Amino acid sequence: MKPLPRESLPRPLPASPVAWLERLLEASSPAAVAAVIVDMVRVAPSCRRAAVLWWLPGQTQPECRPAARLDQVEHALVQRALESELPQFDPERGLLACRLCRPASAVLLVWLDDGATASFAADRQLPMPLLQLAGRQLQRTLELTDLQHSHDQLERSENLQRALLSISDLSGSDLDMPDMLLGIHGIVSTLMYAENFFIVRSDPARATMRFLYYADTQDMDGPALEEMPATRWHGTLTWHVLTRGRPLMGTDEEIAEQIGGGYRLVGPASLDWLGVPMLREGVACGALVVQTYEPGIRYTPEDRALLQFVGSHILTALERKQGKDDLERRVRERTLELAELNRGLQQEVAERQRAERLQAALFQIAQLATADIDQQTFYQQVHAIVGSLINAKNFFIGLVDEAQGTLHFPYAVDVTGESYCARPLGRGLSEHVLQHGPFVVDRAGMDRMIASGQIDAHDTGTPSICWLGVPLRDGERAIGLVAVQSYTEQIIYGEADQELLGFVASQIATSLQRRRVADALQHAYAQLELRVHERTRALRKEIGERERVQQQLRHQVMHDPLTGLPNRDHLRERIERALAMAREDGGMRCALLYIDVDRFKVINDSLGHLAGD
Repeated sequence: MKPLPRESLPRPLPASPVAWLERLLEASSPAAVAAVIVDMVRVAPSCRRAAVLWWLPGQTQPECRPAARLDQVEHALVQRALESELPQFDPERGLLACRLCRPASAVLLVWLDDGATASFAADRQLPMPLLQLAGRQLQRTLELTDLQHSHDQLERSENLQRALLSISDLSGSDLDMPDMLLGIHGIVSTLMYAENFFIVRSDPARATMRFLYYADTQDMDGPALEEMPATRWHGTLTWHVLTRGRPLMGTDEEIAEQIGGGYRLVGPASLDWLGVPMLREGVACGALVVQTYEPGIRYTPEDRALLQFVGSHILTALERKQGKDDLERRVRERTLELAELNRGLQQEVAERQRAERLQAALFQIAQLATADIDQQTFYQQVHAIVGSLINAKNFFIGLVDEAQGTLHFPYAVDVTGESYCARPLGRGLSEHVLQHGPFVVDRAGMDRMIASGQIDAHDTGTPSICWLGVPLRDGERAIGLVAVQSYTEQIIYGEADQELLGFVASQIATSLQRRRVADALQHAYAQLELRVHERTRALRKEIGERERVQQQLRHQVMHDPLTGLPNRDHLRERIERALAMAREDGGMRCALLYIDVDRFKVINDSLGHLAGD
């Protein structure tokens, strides 16, 4: 580096030691102390220029006041001064370097006129006491700067730790995804300038990307917050961050230099842009982007490193939140499925219980058909069975008398106290059921049917809120009906009640027919028994007459009709009986007396047998 001409460096005016001390005490930063030291040294006549270099802890490159670019020789001289207690000279270059303070690293470098190196130190042109005080002041300011730097680092660490804890809390909160992303934006804003901020998620396997969150002071519309092919954003800065897997930062020219060419601009151009990928096992699963449109705001490498570090935690939080949302969604879906299955099972159980109750009711009605009870008791028990299935506080059974053309009600129960008397078939609700089959109707439906002339109000009885009737059928012929009705809004019959009453009605009709057949058979048996009794008496009389005739015939055969005396057949029968008895009993004897009338044949021949008899 060539020395600057003397005339180009205005020399400060000499000042008293008190003035230099006042300036040193007023200097509160290393740069200010360095400026005072440089001015103190440049008062010397042979000094062409001077510079102070110092290193802060953790820094590899020194800070220099005033700014200067050192060559290798100057660097080597400064390094020797740091390692030695004595000033270091380079007569050939006219350089003098001395260490200003310990343990901090600070060096004074002075460029002198030619040949003035030795005389400069010998003539004590440097104000050594003041330099020592300046060195101590520089030491103090460096220590304060180091403490401030440590404090700032600690504060940044605490802010970062709070930010990470806040991000973790957001991921486990009950907030929806938009509210969580808004919270993340607020957290990033506490770490750096993030007025313009957006989050992108990408799926490399499917080659898609999605803007989860977008906030921009210039671009109010922004991109669509939906999944889209990554090729739609090909060539943009966001696409470069995702595909390269490395951060991009700087102005348009600086970013173009980083990616080795131009890029496609989407939206308004920013003055400074910073985008970092969110990596998972080396694969970019998303990106965080901040940008500024204000000239005084620039992003630093520290902001880039901070955003990268925060980005990994944001990705974890997004994945955790997404996993939680997916789990909750699956739980909700599974819960709905289980609830649906439970409803199905409950409905199936209810249907089975209903079927069991219906089957038991039908069985009970079938048993009533053959039970030894009177007809009124039969109807009462049928009513009780129907009441166990549906609301049947108002219940009646109507039967058709086809011979007389009437409808009579052998059983009826009604809370209104209405009497159900037999009446001619007309145009009531009961007749509508007999003609058209089962149906359920409410009050409004009844009014419409009356208005249209389908039914007659005089044949409907007391109007009800809801009415349900089912015909009793014998094959295709309706022999009557069973009906229930409600007078309150709380009891409304539906299709299920109609279907249930239909099953019961078919069994009631069967039971009624069985009872009718049983009554007919009983009547027939009674008639048959009476006829058998009468026939038996007639037969007994006939048998007695036959026995009398048989006895008379037997007497006539065994006796002479004229004298009434036993005849020859009677004699032979008696002889055979006596002989048989004699054969059975060996001690028994029998004898025969024979009487003959002489010449009786003459009488028969001359006068005839009739006269002979």
